[in-house]
Amino acid sequence: MIAQELREFEQARKDYQQALQISIEFGDHYTQALTYHQLGIVAQELREFEEARANYQQALQIQVEFGDRYNQASTYHQLDIVAQALHKFEQARNFANNFVPQ
Repeated sequence: MIAQELREFEQARKDYQQALQISIEFGDHYTQALTYHQLGIVAQELREFEEARANYQQALQIQVEFGDRYNQASTYHQLDIVAQALHKFEQARNFANNFVPQ
């Protein structure tokens, strides 16, 4: 996270990918979701929107599996921003409508 805060995004990506590999090795799915989300943010900062979307979708899949509605909201929000950046406004609206409080 320090590299990310320093806007050293390539280093941040390497660090997050290493963290992801470790969490996969240990079967820590919840941490994987958090790491995928952070990888999405890094890709978004690098304007690699398709990569960001793929990472956010991975995070979301795990968050849904765990019933983590709180973090789902943040990930849906990021997916909405990416969809807008890609000028996929209908998709952005669907992301916004998809997260309805229960």
